[in-house]
Amino acid sequence: MRRIRDHSTGEMFNRWEHLGQNRAKRLQSSWAGVFRTHVLTKLPVEKLSEEFDPVMGRPTVDLAVVTGAIILQQIFNLTDRETVEAIAFNITWHYALDIRSEADLEMTDRTLRSYRKLVMDRGLDEIIFRDVTDGLIKSLGLDTSKQRIDSTAFKSAMRELTRLGTFVETISKFIRELKRKAPMEYERVDPEIVRKYVDREGEGCFGVRPIETGKRLPEAAGMLREMIEMFRGTDAETIESYGLMERLFDEQCEIVDGNELRIRIPKEVRCDNMNNPSDPDSSYNGHKGRGYTAQVMETYTEVDHGEKKVPDIVTYVAINKMTEMDTQAMKPALDEVEERGIKPEVVTADTPYGAYANRVDALSRGVEIVAPSQPPQYYRSGMLSIEHFELDADGFVIKCPAGQVPKTVNAMKDRMDARFEKSTCATCELAHFCPCGKRALKGVKPRLWYRYKRLERRNRLLYEQTAEFLDKYRWRAGIEGTMSRLKHWLKLDRLRVRGRPAVSLALRFKVLGLNVLRCATYMAA
Repeated sequence: MRRIRDHSTGEMFNRWEHLGQNRAKRLQSSWAGVFRTHVLTKLPVEKLSEEFDPVMGRPTVDLAVVTGAIILQQIFNLTDRETVEAIAFNITWHYALDIRSEADLEMTDRTLRSYRKLVMDRGLDEIIFRDVTDGLIKSLGLDTSKQRIDSTAFKSAMRELTRLGTFVETISKFIRELKRKAPMEYERVDPEIVRKYVDREGEGCFGVRPIETGKRLPEAAGMLREMIEMFRGTDAETIESYGLMERLFDEQCEIVDGNELRIRIPKEVRCDNMNNPSDPDSSYNGHKGRGYTAQVMETYTEVDHGEKKVPDIVTYVAINKMTEMDTQAMKPALDEVEERGIKPEVVTADTPYGAYANRVDALSRGVEIVAPSQPPQYYRSGMLSIEHFELDADGFVIKCPAGQVPKTVNAMKDRMDARFEKSTCATCELAHFCPCGKRALKGVKPRLWYRYKRLERRNRLLYEQTAEFLDKYRWRAGIEGTMSRLKHWLKLDRLRVRGRPAVSLALRFKVLGLNVLRCATYMAA
């Protein structure tokens, strides 16, 4: 039977009177007061209550209390047992969660896990983040016209395995699940296989040390193929870990010459391959390692350090694979904030976010992206480029870096062209660094041609050197502090969970916690 209390209505008697005026005031002005007022009342408990019968069965715990406790668990990075103890004994939590019944204090680890799974299965973590954040912005009257976006890499509580370790762990996981979910099929598994892959005891077992990988990988790959073929078409095929075995085989192996098993070399394996069956959604990036990427966008105000300012609120957060580039993240971010009515007018970001397609899309929405453009490969190599030539307002070349005027200039359908005197370019002191001079030295007619898109990039590169652009762009650096607080204050770099649904929940609630803590600091001041 579902049980939902109205936490937006006050009580007839003050239950916190025994604390005294000063302690009660401190409690109200702390993060607990912000959580109680702005978070607890915005929780979508009606969606969670759909899992329970309105009248039949044992009464649930207060759905707002247990959902709030799941959020606080991620904010303070607690284990299930530590969370249950905080609910029972921590007076700050009692105030934040507005606990009014003794029954709500007696929560167990199992209850917490069960409700957390319901929140993940229904995708309520995303709804909670949006609703609460939008409520905070509205309550404080925050300006969302200026925002900044960046990404950060983080890892789940997952051990990185060798290739051999991945094969062994995947087979072991399937055998263990097979024993629980399909015991009749489990009887078909040879006890010797269980000893080697599950128990890992005695002679010939897999220790999955790096030194063993090259010698025993073919053996493990052959066993993986055998297990897939043995249980294909049976009840075991519906087990999740069976699908993981098939995925691992497709990523790491192939059948050649009729029926011969070949293990792919590492260069042939994609970066988003499965490394650990406990967290199959994590991926690999050669620069950042294995894990996930968090895309974070927050508001900012142009107030220098030391001046009083409103809090920066994270308006958008998303979890992506390591293989997804920042270039792909701008459009989904703008889609979401526009849908929620908190669309910015200006977004400051790093170079990848300012890709040409992103800027065109943003301009169609009335949003300006302030981000450095990607310079040509030779831009900082000492070679001269179109940026060093003097052009008029229409994009025609007026002078070269040496001061020479072109013989002819032409505007064609897809590009513009400037031609110079060969004898002059061949004897120029900049000939070895200039595209026209290098052509002249080879005996080819010196000319400079450039497409209209390249002309637009030139104008951007020159604009980015101005004081106006640098003054706008300097505010992007503030988001690095946000990333640091997420990782070190809220322990995003030390997650206690693995698997994309659990990681996504932890990420969103930690970001929500950062918003709550920032608002509490602002309100207390």
